Amino acid sequence: MTNYAGKRIVILGLARQGTALARYLAGQGARVVVSDRQPAEKLAEGLAALRDLEIEYALGGHPDTLLDGADLLCLSGGVDANLPLAVEARRRGIALSNDAQIFLEACPSPHTVGITGSAGKTTTTTLVGRMLAAATAAVWVGGNIGNPLIADAARMSPEDWVVLELSSFQLEIMTRSTRVAAVLNITPNHLDRHGTMEAYIAAKSGLLRHQPPDGVAVLGAEDANARNLAGLVRGRRAYFGADLAGAEGAQLRGDRLVWRWDGREHEIGAVGDIALRGRHNQLNVLAACAIAGGLALEDHIFKGIALAAPYIKAVCLGRASMTAAMVGGTVGDLIKKGKVPPEIGKFGTDVEHVFILASQLKARYGKEFEKIPTGAIGMITYFDRLNAGLQQLMAGARKFALKHITRGDLVSLTREATDVTGISYVMDTDRKEAFRMLASPNGGGNGRARVKKDKKAYLEKAALA
Repeated sequence: MTNYAGKRIVILGLARQGTALARYLAGQGARVVVSDRQPAEKLAEGLAALRDLEIEYALGGHPDTLLDGADLLCLSGGVDANLPLAVEARRRGIALSNDAQIFLEACPSPHTVGITGSAGKTTTTTLVGRMLAAATAAVWVGGNIGNPLIADAARMSPEDWVVLELSSFQLEIMTRSTRVAAVLNITPNHLDRHGTMEAYIAAKSGLLRHQPPDGVAVLGAEDANARNLAGLVRGRRAYFGADLAGAEGAQLRGDRLVWRWDGREHEIGAVGDIALRGRHNQLNVLAACAIAGGLALEDHIFKGIALAAPYIKAVCLGRASMTAAMVGGTVGDLIKKGKVPPEIGKFGTDVEHVFILASQLKARYGKEFEKIPTGAIGMITYFDRLNAGLQQLMAGARKFALKHITRGDLVSLTREATDVTGISYVMDTDRKEAFRMLASPNGGGNGRARVKKDKKAYLEKAALA
């Protein structure tokens, strides 16, 4: 559900999440009912925060009559999903949701990270937020820590980055996930709430089960329960831990932190560079490096912007939109006829698995999704990739609005394009940049040493800040 106007929505719990969600839904035109087991005199702060809104309250308990005419039941973080009222809601066919789910439905940015685990998730979430803040304009960190991000959704833009810490209590009722999803570890915890270890693992695994097929999943290699969730991953998979034996992700090799992707390795720094002490914090830093790498690679274009030397700026924005529409239409016909070729069939044999944006479009348009021609899905995907390419270009150029991009940030990939546009040919640009670095007063005449020094400093700042 994304259109809340006129809907009767019941929120259980008037803590910080319930208060933020009530304000958001009221602003969307919903008829909001807030229920809390506490009496009014113990809820003064929450009630005061909402006094300017027309909200119905049911305090001191959760009577079943709350569900009469309800379209949605939202649970705050501390509310048990097996509460009798929640069980009754499911029996009546009333959907369950929470502030994190509704935030992901409303979030305008595709650059989302979800982090869960029994230990270390707050530290890792904070580290990822700091890494991104060092490299991009706007980063929002929240979820189970800080302020509920639903309160800030209207202030966000498609260029922003979002990092969410998510608990098993939130995940067990969610049906949406993030573009990059990390399960750090799963050890016995909250079993009084979930009942069994299997139920606890199932709740955590929702972060992967509901991830889009073009996402990146990051798993703790040293934790068996996290590692064993690999079979749920539909997109790309990365790990973190010691000596990953060829697997992609961030690893500790001796005293060095190493990032591996597409068979190539990049040294990030040394254990001694980590300000946080202890083996557990080494794993937290490795997790953050793997997650940040997954964000940089989420669109599978020009990985060098995030992981290589800082002078790399190129992003390919070629191909015609009509081609995307024609190819999309052709692939759709092949799917209908059951004649999907092997090179496409490895991704799946239906529209939702072959087209990377199909799941998002289906979530947005519901039953109307079936009416969208696959040619249109192909064109929508093309423009989404173009948008991602422009964002990567802006990140590489360190200019965070398109209006700040100049011809100097662009290169032509062919001599013919240079003749037509006057934009410098890529090889000429590289040569000029190399000469500039070699001529630097700090270069000492040793160009290779200078490049290595620049690269190391850049990566340490990005990964260990």
